[in-house]
Amino acid sequence: MNFEKTFTTRNQLGITVPGFNAYLTYAFQQTKTDGEQANTNGIFGEGKYENAARFLTPSNRKSQLISLEMEAELGDIAQAVWASAITKTRGNAVGDVTNLLLELDYDYELFPAFAGYTTQRTKRTQFNQELRLVSTHGGPFSWVVGGFFNYQKYRSNSVETLPGFAEFAASPTGSAIYGGYYDGLVRPDGAEYVSFTRSKTEEQAVFGELTFKPTSKWQITGGARYFRYDTSITGGADTPMTPSGRRRMPYPSLEIASSRIRSGAASDDGFVWKANTSYTFSPQFMAYATYSTGYRIGGVNRVVPCIQPLPPGQNLCALPNELTFGPDKTKNIELGVRGSLLGGRLTGTLSVFQIKWDGIQLQSQTVNGNIGITANAGKARSRGVDFSFNARVTDQFTLRGNYSYLDAKLTETVEDLLSPYSGSGTVFDGDRLPGSTKNSGALSAIYTVPVGDNSLAMNWTSTYTGGILTSPGARAGGELLPSYVLHRASVTYQTDVWDLSIFANNIFDKYAISGVANDLTRAGIVNDGQLYRGYARGVVQPRVIGVEGRVKF
Repeated sequence: MNFEKTFTTRNQLGITVPGFNAYLTYAFQQTKTDGEQANTNGIFGEGKYENAARFLTPSNRKSQLISLEMEAELGDIAQAVWASAITKTRGNAVGDVTNLLLELDYDYELFPAFAGYTTQRTKRTQFNQELRLVSTHGGPFSWVVGGFFNYQKYRSNSVETLPGFAEFAASPTGSAIYGGYYDGLVRPDGAEYVSFTRSKTEEQAVFGELTFKPTSKWQITGGARYFRYDTSITGGADTPMTPSGRRRMPYPSLEIASSRIRSGAASDDGFVWKANTSYTFSPQFMAYATYSTGYRIGGVNRVVPCIQPLPPGQNLCALPNELTFGPDKTKNIELGVRGSLLGGRLTGTLSVFQIKWDGIQLQSQTVNGNIGITANAGKARSRGVDFSFNARVTDQFTLRGNYSYLDAKLTETVEDLLSPYSGSGTVFDGDRLPGSTKNSGALSAIYTVPVGDNSLAMNWTSTYTGGILTSPGARAGGELLPSYVLHRASVTYQTDVWDLSIFANNIFDKYAISGVANDLTRAGIVNDGQLYRGYARGVVQPRVIGVEGRVKF
């Protein structure tokens, strides 16, 4: 079920005349799959590469991109760069909602053949535009000024279906079980929940940067950016199997009444800036330092806004404080060196950094329906070290490697961030942030052998990924995913015109967990005899052996 079929085509036309260049690009990509690459953690005794889902969950995603980039020389003063792009993405997907409905406990599971799935259609349209001027006049000063615009529209339509439930609920047996609540129900399509969302985001920015070189070895750079964004969402939902829903949405209608539609909006603006300096002590050694502030724009969670007061029955929606999230802002400092030894045979970089967040964006859940959303979680701090090197041991043998250490944690206690269904949703000052490793690295060895006028390159790469938390401090059913090492090997025959490789990914067929769906508090839940299957573990791809070819023409 976890196959992936992807077709991609990228096409570019370039025009070059003295003082002017233009590049027109068109790209298309379509990806299809029948399900996620995850197991259900042996809940029915299934194996590492088996999933106890009730349905296949196919998805089909198509994306198109058209972009135009133009460069024009403005005398000997500056170069003007114009870059614009339009992206359109459409998607169709099916999801298994049986587990969600079991968790919400609407007693659908009293139908012996109960199961539910949702079909969703999405469309995203985005337009980007940037115009910048880059100095070319030379001298101790250089500069960049420009403007940026981004506009994005998103729409989603979703229908939740319970096959056979309407007929059962309206039957004498179902009427006795549900106390006549569904008497008179006529819904042959099985539609149980219908929703839509429409969101829009508009972002503008202007920026500038000035560099001064007091000497040929020393440079100082300062820059600033002003940004503003506006975002809004409109959404609606209804439950066509409930008595009130049947009145508003009689079969076969799936049109949502205006009384069930709500909207929300958010906006923000501000400045970010940076200061950087570097000094080249020799052709083999350079040191630099950077201090900057940054931001990541806020937005709207693509969840239907709640009707208030909440109507009885099923409510899968976002409250006003859950509907939007603000930007997270940072203060960053980085110190680093770059150098080479032994006549350039050994090169390397070393940097240390610290990032302080305010209002960091983390995953959260809605109170109604436990739907995943993004929320602001107060203050956090990240410190780390990055190191990389490239060693040409001989003319034929090269070693490359990198290592990263990251200490990322909250520096503020935040209440009600995590799922209310998992006990306390509070996270605490000092809790390690989710989704990142403390230690990670890679080491590659490349040996190249001449074969006549051509060459044979042999490569072995090992990567280490440290343990990852699935929630801040592994709270509310979170866990620590184990660390793992993967190995890749390839042998490539190279000519001036074509290359042919034999490769093996995950050569030792390592089983490793890459992520989880939901949390441990859901594992093993039983509701009226129905077993919850929503806890799942994503796994890295098993060993793959293949052939890859490239041709230049």
